Amino acid sequence: MKTDCQSADNVPQADVPDVYGLVLMGGRSTRMGTDKSALVYHGKPQREHLTDLLTPLCKRVCWSVNETQFARLAYSEKLLDNYPETGPLGGLLTAFDTYPNVAWLVVPCDLPDLDSGTLQTLLANRNADKPATAFWDVDHAGPEPLVSLWEPSAGPLLHSWFQSGNRSPRRFLSTHAITCIDLPDAHAFGNVNDWDEYEKRSSRQ
Repeated sequence: MKTDCQSADNVPQADVPDVYGLVLMGGRSTRMGTDKSALVYHGKPQREHLTDLLTPLCKRVCWSVNETQFARLAYSEKLLDNYPETGPLGGLLTAFDTYPNVAWLVVPCDLPDLDSGTLQTLLANRNADKPATAFWDVDHAGPEPLVSLWEPSAGPLLHSWFQSGNRSPRRFLSTHAITCIDLPDAHAFGNVNDWDEYEKRSSRQ
């Protein structure tokens, strides 16, 4: 797959926008049959575990939620998805609608082995002059959109992308000049999408 990703230069950048965390958890979880953000891997619901990972790294941590979660979950920083049925892109667009002048460190709720070190690597290689900084996926075939850092400049670009009928954050990253970096440990991107996978993962704890 052709990509316009550029290598990270690790040059320190001054006066960069604040970073907010975004836990993507508003999907319907149809394959799992239950809310994936509520599954327990580390002694607490995954959404809380991810919040714990993001809190030391971000000025604020928000949850991207659907209507049911918005009504039921007691959390002060809930962002109700304004673009239902559009997948992760809708959550990211809603985040930029709400706080357009910050960078968003995005994580999905279905990666139980995602760790703080991986997120710190992403932040350490941040290039605020590009719309986004992302890891190469585990196959090194293209950028991984769901553990990524999106700068304020990405907001208008994403809205134009969406208004043109596009829905894929991965394709957005693949067709724009962003910064891509190597993933330190591919194990961090192992996802869990159905109940059998969850039980297997839980049995290894």
